[in-house]
Amino acid sequence: MKKHFKFQPLKSWWGGLKHLFEKFTFFNKFKDRIKRIFEPSGRGTCSLQQPTDFLGFPKDSQQSPTIKILVAYHKPAPLIQNDIYTPIHVGRMICQLPSKDGELSQNDLKWLTSNMIGDNTGDHISHLNRYFCELTAHYWAWKNYNTLGNPEYIGFSHYRRVLPYDFSNLNDDTDIYTLCIKWNGSTNGKSCEQHDILEHIVYNFQTTQPDMYRIGQAYLASDRGYYCNMFVMKKELFFDFCKWIFPILMQNGNFEPRGVGYIAERLTGIWITYQKQQGKIIKELWKIDIKNTNESLKELSEHHIPFIPLDSMS
Repeated sequence: MKKHFKFQPLKSWWGGLKHLFEKFTFFNKFKDRIKRIFEPSGRGTCSLQQPTDFLGFPKDSQQSPTIKILVAYHKPAPLIQNDIYTPIHVGRMICQLPSKDGELSQNDLKWLTSNMIGDNTGDHISHLNRYFCELTAHYWAWKNYNTLGNPEYIGFSHYRRVLPYDFSNLNDDTDIYTLCIKWNGSTNGKSCEQHDILEHIVYNFQTTQPDMYRIGQAYLASDRGYYCNMFVMKKELFFDFCKWIFPILMQNGNFEPRGVGYIAERLTGIWITYQKQQGKIIKELWKIDIKNTNESLKELSEHHIPFIPLDSMS
């Protein structure tokens, strides 16, 4: 006798299917996660309890730390700029006075003021840029840090040189990223035009900072160093650095053009070396020299450094 298939009510079919799925651990976990997404927070409303993806699984709560890198400019050049890199016009307060590069044209001034912030707002030393060089950007960042969004890392580069590193995903334990250069011969101190003042500063560390004196002597005699006042470091270290270096420069600077900048360059290297010996994790990097050429700009692209060629800007 031929048997006829009988359709069961939909409810019965769903009950059997539900029973089958409940046998699987994944279903139970999935069901629990769905329940945790929406919990009653009041009559007729629901609230999100934790960050989740569209299936209700928790998202990875670990995010890359925030970072800002100021890129110092004093004339038009390929523009390096995105959410991480912020161009800054150094010496804006005195930019229309004659300098080693001559006088700044009105067109160049318009380009600079239209494309970047200046170091002449808030608490600043923009008027000392002829002596402090890019350190006026360091000082401005220190004194106006919240203007940058209070990032966890802060860094500095130049319009013509940058660190070849992708800083968009900082997930290691590095405290300081910095430029390291090896010289042909011990030129750390001798190449500095203000080396007499520099040696005097380091000598005075004997009584005030003995460890810094010892490190300073060895650093100035070495054939490698941390140059160009270029680095990326944690916010807390940056504040410690500024509290250390700026009083020294203000008290001992021989205010000749670029003189304080040269001294600061060597003192920065001494301070970073000290931090390394104190157990801080230092990542030593090379540099990219930027020119408005296809080869130079290609190298920037390869290292994920954003730029706009100068000849493409109006």
